Amino acid sequence: MSTVEELKIQRKQIKGSITRHETAVNRFKDTDDVLLLEIRLAELTNLFKTYNEIQGKLEMLQEASDENYANNLESENDKERDKVETHYFNLVNKIKSILLTLQLDTSGENNKRCDSV
Repeated sequence: MSTVEELKIQRKQIKGSITRHETAVNRFKDTDDVLLLEIRLAELTNLFKTYNEIQGKLEMLQEASDENYANNLESENDKERDKVETHYFNLVNKIKSILLTLQLDTSGENNKRCDSV
C-alpha cells in the first residue's frame, strides 16, 4: 500500500507532466504535425485519470488516519482537485480549439482549390 508521502510525490509528478504538455502546446506552430497534439491529448486524458486515482487514494488514506484531520483537509483536497481539474480542462480546451481551427483552415483551403478548378 502506498503511503501519503508516496502518493503526494506521484501526484506532483503528474502535475509536472501536465505542465510540460502545456508548455509544448503553447509552443505549437501551425507548421507542426497535428498528430502531436492528438497524441498529447490522449496522454493528458491518461494522466488525468491517473491523477484522479492517486488523489482518491490520498484522500482515503488521510481520512482514515484521523477524522478531525480529514475534515480540515477536505477543503485543501477540494482546492487541490479544483486547481488540477481547471488546469487540465483549460489545456484540453486549448488543444481541441487548435485542432478545430486547423481543421477549419484545411477545409477552407480545400474549398478554395475546388472553386478555382
